[in-house]
Amino acid sequence: MSKRPAATRGAVLAAVGAATVALVAASPVTAATSARAAIGDLRQAPAYTCDRVDRAGDGPVAPYTGSGRCRASAGLPEHGPLFDEFDILDRRDGGHPVHCTTGSGFSGYADLPDTVEGNYCAPINH
Repeated sequence: MSKRPAATRGAVLAAVGAATVALVAASPVTAATSARAAIGDLRQAPAYTCDRVDRAGDGPVAPYTGSGRCRASAGLPEHGPLFDEFDILDRRDGGHPVHCTTGSGFSGYADLPDTVEGNYCAPINH
């Protein structure tokens, strides 16, 4: 057992703690996580990316259509009915991506590369 004064042990523990906090704060993973948290949208839904996304109906949850050179990610179907949640991303600067849900079990229809339609969609807030 060491005969060091308690003040010295406390100072060492405080220095080690401060160094640990500094390393964690400088971590790229922590920085990326903080950036995502600031955006407020941590989910990563499978997505269709199209040249444009347009609203096709009224209401807070409405149909949207993505059109022009649409591409699917994460194994989404390129043709036919859609039954799961997905995003439609807009390639345009200032475009408005949307998140589409199943609503009544049928979430949309894909006909790539021309269009993808989402039935129950809402804008994704940035």
